[in-house]
Amino acid sequence: MGFPYTRFRDGLMSRSKNIGYIFSGISLLLVVGVLGFIIYREREILFSYDWKINLTALGFTVAIYSFSILQASFNWGNIMNRLVGRQSYFRHFCYFSIANAAKRLPGTVWYIAGRATLYQQDGVDLKLTSMASALEYALVTISGALATLVFSLSILAKYQVSPILLGLLLILTLSLIQPRVIGAIFRVLKVEAGALKIKDIILWTSSYFLQWIVGGVLLFTVINIIFPLPIQQISYVLGVWFVVIMVSRLMIFLPSNMGVTEIGFSLLLSNIMPSPIAVVVAVLFRVSITLLDILFALACASLPWMKIGKIIKKD
Repeated sequence: MGFPYTRFRDGLMSRSKNIGYIFSGISLLLVVGVLGFIIYREREILFSYDWKINLTALGFTVAIYSFSILQASFNWGNIMNRLVGRQSYFRHFCYFSIANAAKRLPGTVWYIAGRATLYQQDGVDLKLTSMASALEYALVTISGALATLVFSLSILAKYQVSPILLGLLLILTLSLIQPRVIGAIFRVLKVEAGALKIKDIILWTSSYFLQWIVGGVLLFTVINIIFPLPIQQISYVLGVWFVVIMVSRLMIFLPSNMGVTEIGFSLLLSNIMPSPIAVVVAVLFRVSITLLDILFALACASLPWMKIGKIIKKD
């Protein structure tokens, strides 16, 4: 009975990976086509632009990214410590950083499986870590919806997107993260976890709200690496960040976000800079954050007590 099930499970996972690669390939072609057309149409601007790298902005980018991942892992550690019990925040940081790099793989939910596998070596139930990831996702979505409603109303109005949709999403998500609802889900799944309190939800949502703002500031510093943007434009950049990343997050269960981030940044940032420069910024942001994700993951994985090699071999 076990052998056929194992073959079925492995076959299903293999097909899921193949579908993810196919969708990612199609998405890449679409994104390259759209962004390439924008660049080609206004190529003269690129050729005439005085390309200079602002090293100060580059330094700020690295510093703000470092603060951002520390903050995100601290928030994640608070969730895990509440549900599982007190653990080292440095260990949470390392597990978070390693799994975070998996977001760049085809299929956007692999980082959840990565987290669950890492914590399993410490005796934490896979289902419990997965539920903690789901709670984190809900909290980030709630805080993002609030931030979008605060900072991005003008952008939503310009593109005739009703804020009522965000309001409905906010209400739905809030209803799912009530401590009683979460407790009921844990009981159904037969998972033992620490009890949540409403003050936990409020504190975590506030912290994730701040994290969204830090992300917008990070986008602003990346822009300034190649294009000098006055500080007065930071409110608009924050609005762009909230709108684009919220849309991207809502596509988490698709095999790929189909380049929504790059195209979204390119289109919205073209209101405050030449279109081809906005395309370069969008690509630069993706490359920069991916490289920093990988560097932090490699640094954590190289620690002597991290048994990454054994985990990979076992899987």
